Amino acid sequence: MEIAIRNELIDTYYSAVDDADFDRMLTAFTEDVEYLYPGEEPMHGHGAVRTFFEERRQTKNTTHDVFRRVHDDTATVCEGTITGQMGEDSLDGAYVGVFEFDDDAGRISYVGVYTRL
Repeated sequence: MEIAIRNELIDTYYSAVDDADFDRMLTAFTEDVEYLYPGEEPMHGHGAVRTFFEERRQTKNTTHDVFRRVHDDTATVCEGTITGQMGEDSLDGAYVGVFEFDDDAGRISYVGVYTRL
């Protein structure tokens, strides 16, 4: 998949998360997406990912800022900062997101999130 398309999908994901627009977020993912997040069991598919974001995600009102992207033949790794709220507290942390893609579907098929909050 072209790097420009990968970047578009990743940008859609992060902006949709920050806007709490989970319908738009899911448009970047394959139906059977695998999603890994710290402290959570691996999630598979739109339903599991939506449930996590709507019911269990502890961070709110986030802003993701990607400052580095590294691409290889099959994956893209993004490094960035995140601000927002975690419960009643303000959030100022860092993350790495690992993305894999389904070329045929033109979507993200795997997301691994690693944080320092």
